Amino acid sequence: MTIASCSPLNKMGYVTPTHNMPMMSRTFDGHAMATAGFNHFELQGAFSPIKHVAVLGNLYKGFGGKSEWSKEWGGGLYHAFDDRFIVEAFYLRNDASIYRAKNRVLSMFLSEHVDYRKESLKSVYDGHSLQMDVGYKWYGEYADETTFTAALGVKWSEVVFREFSYKYKLYGDWGLSSQYVKEEYEVLMTKEALSFLAISGTFKYGTGGLRAIFQYSHHLGLSGFGPSQSEPPYYQPAWITIGLEAYIPNLKRHRR
Repeated sequence: MTIASCSPLNKMGYVTPTHNMPMMSRTFDGHAMATAGFNHFELQGAFSPIKHVAVLGNLYKGFGGKSEWSKEWGGGLYHAFDDRFIVEAFYLRNDASIYRAKNRVLSMFLSEHVDYRKESLKSVYDGHSLQMDVGYKWYGEYADETTFTAALGVKWSEVVFREFSYKYKLYGDWGLSSQYVKEEYEVLMTKEALSFLAISGTFKYGTGGLRAIFQYSHHLGLSGFGPSQSEPPYYQPAWITIGLEAYIPNLKRHRR
């Protein structure tokens, strides 16, 4: 993402948070993760208060607009076979609010004519998700010494836009003496549903309560607006996450 004043407005009306796959294996298992990009940061966490039950939450905060945030929260069940092969399923609620605006001066080199573009996007939505993950853990002599986890997750999400607007105006010969509208465009909608299927692969490696994470996710638009259409809201079809995760180590001895 460029941060120059001439950069275009980000038209993504739906933010795509990192797929939270905690891979729980026992009571009081838990993890917390923070990641940051050029235009946002994320906080994630999960905890198992009792055996086979877990709660989790995600927070996304963007820097690219006047107001840009998304949050998810929920819970579900998990089961670990010999503390190694793990299956987990969660139900999540989510809501978000996005507002961005951008003014751009467009002019040709050595030209007397100057164009001025004004764009704004506002998106407010809420919805729910169903998520299922499977993974496998490899241990060192002790679980808190070295662990490597590979996991695959599938997440279906549906959101309903309570408010969405995208406005675009192009003014010609902008200046103190003259200004006229050369082009105008507007998209308005409410109560429109948008559904996605996210498929993510995650790898975790660490020791002593800290591990590195690499994740690749791909979003498939199932219904509603999408990047193949000419109108927003667009969404990000694919992304990579690299970060560090703090977790509660398991002191139980495992066979190599």
